[in-house]
Amino acid sequence: MKRFLYSVLLMLCMTSAAQAQVKEGTLSVVPHLGVNISNTSGLKYQYAYKDLTLRAEKSKAAPGITVGAEANYQLTDLLYLSAGVDYSLQRAKFDNITSFEGEDDNMEYYMGISSNKVKMGYIHVPVMVGCYVYNSLSVKLGVQFGYLTSAKWSYAMSDITLDKATGERTYAVPLRSNESMTDMTKKLEVGIPVGVSYEYEHVLLDLRYYHGLTNVLKDTSSKNHSLSLTVGYRFDLANL
Repeated sequence: MKRFLYSVLLMLCMTSAAQAQVKEGTLSVVPHLGVNISNTSGLKYQYAYKDLTLRAEKSKAAPGITVGAEANYQLTDLLYLSAGVDYSLQRAKFDNITSFEGEDDNMEYYMGISSNKVKMGYIHVPVMVGCYVYNSLSVKLGVQFGYLTSAKWSYAMSDITLDKATGERTYAVPLRSNESMTDMTKKLEVGIPVGVSYEYEHVLLDLRYYHGLTNVLKDTSSKNHSLSLTVGYRFDLANL
């Protein structure tokens, strides 16, 4: 996959007739902020069904934030190199579930789980090569390293009783929990970022997809995937 993506980038650059707004040899810095939508494959929540079988609820994508800065160096009229440091708060969520806990002659007992969310904070270091393909429009591809700074799992639990005779349900006051996941997550991750940027009057709009290559959880096949949209401003520092 990596070879294919790099081949596509090289082909676009070779066939491009674009002219970058940035002069060759220019060193610039681009602070930016934006939003992301992320999920972690392999992240599941297991619960018991009434027939006593275990079922697994898979996580779904949820929005987060990202903020950071990149340094860009214009190698040629078309090619540039970028390296950055970002803080990214990535989230995932689960649908509300009801887990069967047991029964007696008169009652059935359940546990309701709601507001079930995972939050992971990362310091990301992307290193990318970009190419202008049409005027101010560029595509870029590279490698990204991530360091986990925080991992939290929050949810609300409520006891539910069902009266077999009347069918009436009784709900207890929910108990909220916020647990650390650092004992089950890995500190480092590596992946491939690919993106497209458009610049107008030094303002940069960047759309980027990240595909994780390494596992996030220690004992499960699990990789991060995210789509981010940021806006930044380019400051030219020097011409080298």
